[in-house]
Amino acid sequence: MAGQAMRVAWLSGAYILADRLDEAEAFARRGLELTDESKDQGTRAWLLEILGDVKVRRGSINTAEASYQAALGLAQELGMRPLQAHCHLALGNVSAQVNDRSKARAELLAAAELYRLMSMPFWLSKAEAALGKLS
Repeated sequence: MAGQAMRVAWLSGAYILADRLDEAEAFARRGLELTDESKDQGTRAWLLEILGDVKVRRGSINTAEASYQAALGLAQELGMRPLQAHCHLALGNVSAQVNDRSKARAELLAAAELYRLMSMPFWLSKAEAALGKLS
């Protein structure tokens, strides 16, 4: 069973890319069950972020924010900086969608700073583009 939850997370992410949200959500929830059994908190954090992505695509902004916040909390606890940055980016985008510009700016700046510190130019450009849309 070692690694099973992460494999389920990858599959869930693939279903998101294929815009098959029912399958993506089902696999994310199954992955969360597996992390309950295995105590794999790192994978749990990734699955919570994936679940947030599913919820955003479905328009459930409030529940998406809760998933991203939970993922961010675990990522911070575990020192998972790339995931922290992704969660800040997602939270910034969610805040922008509900016109909370100050929160969006703070989250996007946090994401950009983390991406810059980790030398992740692809993702840094995404955070900077989102910041540009706020102006």
